[in-house]
Amino acid sequence: MSLGGEFGGDLSPRYTVAVNRSSLSLGGLNWRLGLAYSDGDVGPVVGASMQVLPGLLARVDYQGIPSRSKNIIGGFGDDRLTISLVSDLSFAGGKLTPAKSYGLGRERGGIAGRIVVEGENKDFNLAGAAIRVVDSRNKTVGGSQTDSFGNFFVGNLPEGVYVVELDPNKLPVELSTVKTSIVAEVASSAVTRLNFPVREEYGMAGKITDTAGQAVAKVKVELIGADGKPVTSGMTDEFGFYRFDNVPVGKYTIQVPSQDATAPSDNLAKRVVQIKNEFVFDQNLQLPISAAAKKK
Repeated sequence: MSLGGEFGGDLSPRYTVAVNRSSLSLGGLNWRLGLAYSDGDVGPVVGASMQVLPGLLARVDYQGIPSRSKNIIGGFGDDRLTISLVSDLSFAGGKLTPAKSYGLGRERGGIAGRIVVEGENKDFNLAGAAIRVVDSRNKTVGGSQTDSFGNFFVGNLPEGVYVVELDPNKLPVELSTVKTSIVAEVASSAVTRLNFPVREEYGMAGKITDTAGQAVAKVKVELIGADGKPVTSGMTDEFGFYRFDNVPVGKYTIQVPSQDATAPSDNLAKRVVQIKNEFVFDQNLQLPISAAAKKK
């Protein structure tokens, strides 16, 4: 809640009482609701603002009893409705970044950043991820939430070194964080810029069978990356099924290494799979052995 008053000159004093809400998120709704009193008249004071584009705010204000100050929009004694676009940007790391100008001062600085999606697909709603700023005493000194573009800003921070933490629980389930904390140094009257990289991860599953189409249990299955290096491996279950989770987007080879019942000259089955934007099923392989031979 805020209280205000305007005095002086030949005009009657003007008093204002209002309740304000500022969103933690850059893309959230900020609003102000109150009453103004002047010379026996009472009128509403209402305002709201919201980010429409990164760094660009749309603002609407209505005053039933306007300010004593005159400007180019309206004059004394007039009801006033103002609709405006306001740019709120800071320059950090050689780039313009969305910020909140009231979060900076002579002895205060801020941290601005973004969640950056690696790869070709950028079409994700990144709103709602929690950002927490912790000082050297492990005390939380600030926080914010990302907007739909992944931008965030935390201001009013004294000079010092902080740990910025990302809670990814509100991010799309397809995205995996590369790191969840970054150390940042804040200077007065300045904005420190940092990014949290994330990447798409899905998975694949299939079944391993023998020459007779019977399931092969407890056999090792390997996933090889496009560079020829192993990514992960696992064992089939009692029904011959395997599954790989948390696999980044890309091209892979699924293969089964040589088994005891297979001669070194035998060519084991393998297949190439491409992960783009979904979990891949039915990546089955048939081995040139029988389940009975493997059990011997």
